[in-house]
Amino acid sequence: MSQVVMHNDLRGGVSDQLTRQATWIGAFLIILTVLLIANSMIVSVTARTTEIGVRRALGASRSAVAGVFWFEGAVIGALGGLAGAALAAITITGVAAFNNWSAYLNLGWIALGPVLGMVVGIVASAYPALRATRIHPAIAVRAD
Repeated sequence: MSQVVMHNDLRGGVSDQLTRQATWIGAFLIILTVLLIANSMIVSVTARTTEIGVRRALGASRSAVAGVFWFEGAVIGALGGLAGAALAAITITGVAAFNNWSAYLNLGWIALGPVLGMVVGIVASAYPALRATRIHPAIAVRAD
């Protein structure tokens, strides 16, 4: 075997390992993000129990109440994804400039950041939205 083939094999192996590690880290961060958004949404539901009760007492349906929390989760996730995509683009460009490399930014992957963030936000707000729909109006208004 020639030395060139061995270096290419080594480069391919390192690239595969880095890709696998980045995938695992990304999956871990998505799970952590879901838990953090869900936690903040549960706190929001608890803090807004009276508001939810008043909405329900005034005729808002369960799906309308849930929709408020689904929408909030989607917005929080989309904004987080947008911030993450912007930070990634700035970091990649900065590292490339620092090392005198050519930066290659795939705009499709960058545009996927807010979309993925929105999906994560919607998934994270599923339980809090369900919890908000189970609040009984009379008990919620009386609790304050």
